Amino acid sequence: MSLPEGPPLRHCPPYWHVYETSCKRRWYDRELLEMLVTEFRDRTKEYYHWAIHTGLCQVNHQKTDPRYCLKNGDTMSNRVHRHEPPVTTDPVKILFRDEEKGHLVVRKPGSIPVHAAGRYGKHTLIHMIKHDLNEPVIYTTNRLDRLTSGLMVCSTTKEAAQKIGDQFTRGLVRKAYVCRVKGRFPEEEIDCQEPILAIDRQAGVNLVHHLGKECQTIFKRISYDPDSDTSVVYCRPITGRTHQIRVHAQYLGYPIPNDPLYNHPIWEQYPATCFKQLEIEPDRWKTEAGGMTGNQAVDAVIAAIKLERDSKEDWARWRDEMLFSHLMRKEGVEVVQVPGANGQSVMDDPKYLLAGCPAGVGSGGPELGEEGAAAALEGKAAFDSGMGSFCEECRIPLHPDPKPSELYIYLHALKYETDEWSYEDEMPWWAKEDWREGRAEE
Repeated sequence: MSLPEGPPLRHCPPYWHVYETSCKRRWYDRELLEMLVTEFRDRTKEYYHWAIHTGLCQVNHQKTDPRYCLKNGDTMSNRVHRHEPPVTTDPVKILFRDEEKGHLVVRKPGSIPVHAAGRYGKHTLIHMIKHDLNEPVIYTTNRLDRLTSGLMVCSTTKEAAQKIGDQFTRGLVRKAYVCRVKGRFPEEEIDCQEPILAIDRQAGVNLVHHLGKECQTIFKRISYDPDSDTSVVYCRPITGRTHQIRVHAQYLGYPIPNDPLYNHPIWEQYPATCFKQLEIEPDRWKTEAGGMTGNQAVDAVIAAIKLERDSKEDWARWRDEMLFSHLMRKEGVEVVQVPGANGQSVMDDPKYLLAGCPAGVGSGGPELGEEGAAAALEGKAAFDSGMGSFCEECRIPLHPDPKPSELYIYLHALKYETDEWSYEDEMPWWAKEDWREGRAEE
């Protein structure tokens, strides 16, 4: 299915930023370097070791050792040159305002997270409402996934935020979404009450599983398009679990076609329906960050999704590892080894060896053939071509822009209502009757 490219991207100039956070419970008794490599996978082990060595990353505002064991009460700070990913140029729009109730209802475009997290700081809904829409005081009470668009019921007073938050918590808010799914969805209403389990925090994967939390989503088909073999479906999530609509639609056999998680090719090998009664080891999987669940099928799905994400950044990670390994060697510092998949060298991949990695780095692997070797050498040539592949100020490897069509999925929050108030958005362009494959809204 071809997707519309959409509008151009919104970029934010890089800026220096200090992250500061208290030690989380799951970090207790873990070594600093291991925790950074496992929890924050956008940079390599070599970079984090360099950051600790130079004092960019500190514990309790002091330089420390990469093997320092974190404990309750520790405060970690990390000074970074923040390069935010680009987002859509579709604006955040105010749809409704009720000064008396303290309600501010906005439409969030896909690609924009609600709150600052990870690499996102200014490219967030909160920041854009405050600075683009000149609303200095804003509170959010519900969240949408970064790739999901639609209504957000915000508040301009703390009292209103507390009241709306209580209504969401008590299940008093009736919610409606619309999505486009693969295949001819049944005409009759479907009430899916399968439990959902959050199986991996890093990959963001959720499954229908008997150990999961109680969930309920009611689906009703609006239309079917035979040309694209897709259906527009009205969704009423009775509960509010993470990725609930996406997981239930996938479980029923009708995933959202441009969903990078739940329409990943790995699900063809391991259908979503096969996991419900599989045995896993919850104590192990919940306590070991990035660890295995103890089930081959579940671990295979998680590994495939992580590999998909990492492979898009392979050459950037290779450049990161090459640069900071070199800087550490110049300082006479040996890089500390970190156990597990997250601590492995990206240069173990054969394409990096064929591209001319330093002798002794990497463990080899299967031959890639002439085509693979040519691609590897092309990537190496791009690295050797000059400073364009790095930020000149912080030396972070620069990533190419994503395609605009990769920044959203066919899922839109359409309506929120209680017995006291009701707010509804119009249908997104991809859910309208005159929608055609590959044609964006004009």
